[in-house]
Amino acid sequence: MNWSGHVVDHNSIVSMGLVFATFPHNGPRRESTHYDPNVHMLLNFTRDAINSIKGGVDRLPELYGISGCGVWQVGDIVDKEVKPRDEDNVTLVAIQHRWIEELNYIQATKIRYALGFVIDNFPDARAAMNLVYPKR
Repeated sequence: MNWSGHVVDHNSIVSMGLVFATFPHNGPRRESTHYDPNVHMLLNFTRDAINSIKGGVDRLPELYGISGCGVWQVGDIVDKEVKPRDEDNVTLVAIQHRWIEELNYIQATKIRYALGFVIDNFPDARAAMNLVYPKR
């Protein structure tokens, strides 16, 4: 909350998203996180980030408190280049829940696993999984 948002009134908070591009983390990992490749994604995250607007390097804030944030696929690798997706086909792929600062990665639960867990335990929620929100 200190860096990402502020209270507008007693019912509202305005937040600025933390946006960063990343790639799979293939380095060492902390065993106590119980990583399962069928359930989790490991994504590289360091606090040094290139500021594409101002140039130079910015130091990102600590990630404490952002557990539950969405991990979105906003591009695809095509012919060794990243091709951005448009607003109609960005995809929620995971939910971030752990930051391993000393090894420079975050761990996230794949969305298909999370949704499967909800459906398995609350079958009446299946219809809600098919909602598609119209454009404004």
